[in-house]
Amino acid sequence: METISEKVSADKDLGDVFRENENPFTAWMRYKTEKTHRAAQSKFIPIPQIKVTDAGVEEYRFVDFDLDMSEFTHVPIKNELLIQNLEDVQDRQRIHGSTIDFEGYHPQKVILEELRKKPEIDYERCSALLFKLITQVCNHYDNLYGNNGMQNIVMMYKRDIANKIYKQMMQHFYCENGFFG
Repeated sequence: METISEKVSADKDLGDVFRENENPFTAWMRYKTEKTHRAAQSKFIPIPQIKVTDAGVEEYRFVDFDLDMSEFTHVPIKNELLIQNLEDVQDRQRIHGSTIDFEGYHPQKVILEELRKKPEIDYERCSALLFKLITQVCNHYDNLYGNNGMQNIVMMYKRDIANKIYKQMMQHFYCENGFFG
């Protein structure tokens, strides 16, 4: 019971949790691969992106740009529930439910909260660009899957979406001495 609550409370996108529990063997293999990758990655020293000199921190900004939407390939998660017997893994049942009600859910705010966790992004200085980029992502998914599908995707993949926006922003990070990205 304790390991189940640990997995549910882990800091992951709900879409990843759903995908991991859909096929337990694949999830186990992915876990082992990620664990090995993290161990190798921990042996490397990250290079800071902001240069500090005797005069203080150099002036930096993000250059205005449009997102490359080819990286945003999420699809809505099926609205179903998997019930599995813990003693007999083969004993499974799927319950299909009605659509999730997203009334009162604000996907733009959810993505913004994830981006605000990134220390390199100054919300006050970049608010117009952040609003523009978040709106582009939400409109992209809304055009593909409708409002309900877009909200489903943001709910399930908010961290991954924010990380992809962040990655593209870092490619447009400009300092007094030139681009970092």
